[in-house]
Amino acid sequence: MKVFIVGFGNIGTNLVRIITEKNNELQQKYGDSFQIIAIADSKGVYKGFKNNEEILEAKLNGRSEEFRIKDIDISKSIADLEYDILVEVTSSTPSGEPGITYVKRAMEKKKHVVTANKSILVQNFDIIDYARKMGVIFKFEATVCGSIPVFNTIDNYYSKAKIKKVSGAFNATSSYIIRMMENGFSFRDALDIAIKEGLTERNYEDDLLGIDSARKALILHNYIFKKRMKMNEIENLAKIEDVKPGMGLISEIEDSKITIKYVEKSEKSKIFDFNGAGMSFTITTDLFNTQTLIVDQDGPWESAAAVYSDLVDILKVRILE
Repeated sequence: MKVFIVGFGNIGTNLVRIITEKNNELQQKYGDSFQIIAIADSKGVYKGFKNNEEILEAKLNGRSEEFRIKDIDISKSIADLEYDILVEVTSSTPSGEPGITYVKRAMEKKKHVVTANKSILVQNFDIIDYARKMGVIFKFEATVCGSIPVFNTIDNYYSKAKIKKVSGAFNATSSYIIRMMENGFSFRDALDIAIKEGLTERNYEDDLLGIDSARKALILHNYIFKKRMKMNEIENLAKIEDVKPGMGLISEIEDSKITIKYVEKSEKSKIFDFNGAGMSFTITTDLFNTQTLIVDQDGPWESAAAVYSDLVDILKVRILE
């Protein structure tokens, strides 16, 4: 299957690496694999490479500019290029743009779409219905808790139950920084290490003030409870002075409300039972009581792996058609 990737940062680069490393295995297992036909970012569109290996090697060695065509509009490329799946992994923005436009343009061209961009669903949750209307598959596992298979679990295992409540530690950066502080690092040193590791940006407020957690919680709430809650309706109590040893950032989701706050870890021991840049997802239902999924490490590689999983799911559906 032909893939067009929009976004060539940490997630996009790791996705190219995963596709390249797993393609032979995929071909042997399913009789098909992924051919990356183009990659785009804010600098332009990268085309003309012979295969996945060539663009990966160029990117890792600082030579990707050899394949960059500067004056090409990304939206036009989405409309004009021949591919089967658009992968949209640009950064989240307050408005959800340009990601929303990219995704809708691809859907209008009857292309399947995979995204890791939370802001698309935060600002336009109805895009899920739009995908159905266009008759295409829209996958977004990486938007919430990275490598924890949240939506696959909800759609499959928990589809037989009534979900009452969801909670968890949805932000790996805050978990990582607090864990480093517990190991003796100052807040500033822990933050600098997190930035170096690619876990956060220099403007860290999204992570530490609960905004990233709120976006994820909003997507989950609207998906599970079939609502259309907005960001300004979330009770976000997260404060920077609460980023300290012994604390943890928790999201609590119920039918009528979402709360984001720092709590003493001892109060929610299962939710914070992970190491380093971890996350957790706890779900309470009428059939299965309360269960928790935990990942000890989450970052660009894990998000890329979740995107790859979505790609493989689409490939498997196409094979069965």
